[in-house]
Amino acid sequence: GWFQMRLATAINDLVGRGDAGVPSWSVDELARELGIAVKGMGAYASSAEATSSTWVKFFTGGDRPADGSGVKAYVIAKLKAQVCDPALDLEATTKGSPAAQTKTAENLKALRAKVVELIVAQKTITAEEISCN
Repeated sequence: GWFQMRLATAINDLVGRGDAGVPSWSVDELARELGIAVKGMGAYASSAEATSSTWVKFFTGGDRPADGSGVKAYVIAKLKAQVCDPALDLEATTKGSPAAQTKTAENLKALRAKVVELIVAQKTITAEEISCN
């Protein structure tokens, strides 16, 4: 959950959620934050089957998987829910100026590419598995 919250904060900054103006941040400026969030989530996916027997309270409550074999699919679903959320694209179209719409759309495209780059580097999740298409 901590990594998901960190990713959500970075995404909100990148789209300037709730603000009609041009987003103040770029993917390059938030690369560290994105890296921490995405790599953290990816670490769960890559290590789950080997180490999940030592995890405390991960498999309790909510929509979490019942055991380590379901963690990869869980991580993919959580990442896609945040990064591929159609509300992000809607946010771009509702900005108050063409410049704000363009910058937001560019940030979304760069965000999605960065997430693929970061997660694929861990060699557990493929680009196809994380694609928003």
